[in-house]
Amino acid sequence: MDDLKDIKSLQEQVIRFTKHVQAPLAHINKCNRICMDLLNTFRNVYPYCHIHQFGSSITGLCFCGSDVDIYISGIRKQHQEDIRHLYRLKHLLNNSNMFHNILVIGQAKIPILKCVHTATNTNCDINIRNKLGLCNSRLISYYLNIDVKLKQMMLIIKYWAKVHRITGQNHLFTNYSFCMMIIFYLQGNPYNLPSVKYLQSDPAYTNRQDDWNGGFQCVKAFCPHVRSSSLLDLLSNFFSYYAEFDYGTYVICPFLGRPVKKSDFKDPDGLPQGYDTYKSVVKLEGNRPLKVDATICVQDPFEHTRNITPIVSESTLDIFVKFCKHAKKLTEQGETGFLYKLFTQTPPNAKIQLLAQTNFIQFGVEMGTSIDYIRRNVDVNDESKDLWFDSVKRFALIALRNFCNMTVTEEGVSGNKRQKMNEHSDVTSDFGNVIGSFKCSATLNVWHNRPKLKQDRGIVEQETEITKKMLEMYKNIDKVKIIEFSMVLERRIEPAQVIFSLTKINCYKKVFKTFGKFFSTKFGKWFAIYEKELNRNVESN
Repeated sequence: MDDLKDIKSLQEQVIRFTKHVQAPLAHINKCNRICMDLLNTFRNVYPYCHIHQFGSSITGLCFCGSDVDIYISGIRKQHQEDIRHLYRLKHLLNNSNMFHNILVIGQAKIPILKCVHTATNTNCDINIRNKLGLCNSRLISYYLNIDVKLKQMMLIIKYWAKVHRITGQNHLFTNYSFCMMIIFYLQGNPYNLPSVKYLQSDPAYTNRQDDWNGGFQCVKAFCPHVRSSSLLDLLSNFFSYYAEFDYGTYVICPFLGRPVKKSDFKDPDGLPQGYDTYKSVVKLEGNRPLKVDATICVQDPFEHTRNITPIVSESTLDIFVKFCKHAKKLTEQGETGFLYKLFTQTPPNAKIQLLAQTNFIQFGVEMGTSIDYIRRNVDVNDESKDLWFDSVKRFALIALRNFCNMTVTEEGVSGNKRQKMNEHSDVTSDFGNVIGSFKCSATLNVWHNRPKLKQDRGIVEQETEITKKMLEMYKNIDKVKIIEFSMVLERRIEPAQVIFSLTKINCYKKVFKTFGKFFSTKFGKWFAIYEKELNRNVESN
């Protein structure tokens, strides 16, 4: 961020930005090695298998440390069950000694096999069913090749959404949904990128995958307004478009390249021309129509019954719209320091909502710039991050034990816990980066209506004293366990942050949710004060 702060030219900012965050060319060699190791591992048992990459590693939208998405063909026959084959693949990977942290996620819509490639320390998500993922990646690549500014635009918006936690786990957007929203915006006036329907108009390019056509013709697109528009204009109009879009009325439809009323999908026979396949699919017994009653509906360009934003919450959409309005204002301030402001500024009164479900709560704490207490001891960036991760972990234990009066015991991440986390986390948890796993319980609620004391002491001493006073008030209350949950801490490198994942074990949902809201709100504030105190101690010494 410091590198972007005072640069006047947006093009120079983009060069610096991509240099810092985008995966280097060595990533291609790394991916090729992973594919070769997978092929060598599987081909003795599955001689007709082929390894296919898809996702950001193919489109060129991957960041440093991005996972590799892989589809393996030639494993399962049509209508065969995935799970049995995935466990067989897991057994082969275990015996290969080239992969570790191997885990089958069978509860996902597309069951996957997660693993880490040992030689490159790269996370891999493997599936044996979803060939449409290859088609989607090819479609995104087609649009990106129309003009170099489109790739720059997607990278900027993807990173903007990431740092402001608009994309991620649980009730947030996915990176794929943002790609489709960008394409859809550019299909409208004045840019007029071709619709997917137009690209599929020639039957010679049909590529049937189950019920759907994943094929299309890569027609040469003449889009003069894209070529003549500046990158800042493209970004400005994107933010303006989605700040004003009527999400309650319309479906975002890259297939047609224009909005379609949600009400039109209530009666498939009344849909616009081109939806013949959709109409025949939804009439088959057991097939569900497009989920248009969600907060936001972004229709998959090929699989027309799939809403790719089915669980985005109202609060997430509200935050997205507020950030779009704020970003639009930033574009009006000119190019100087634009990316720095875009990535670091938040709109006024845009409270980041708690990512909470009834049994699962997740939040993150990001590394700031005021870490003199760490830099005093080390100069290497990666080492300073490791020390910061340890500092967050230590303070989390202090907060739980001293401030919340909890019993905390360290434990491993069991297979069952991994499964539960992935069910709630949109299958993105990286267990190779777990820095701590704990079981926590309490017999008294000392987080509700905590009194305030005069701030004349350090944060640890002050909050511990508050808890002691509350325990004295409750000394005659019977000690019965009121909350029990597991907590997993995971580190993230870019940007450096620690992700807290809390899973309810044994307590009332309301108690768990109340504590989760308290702890996720308070911890960041407590830790910021704690770091300031450590920095002051360094200065005074």
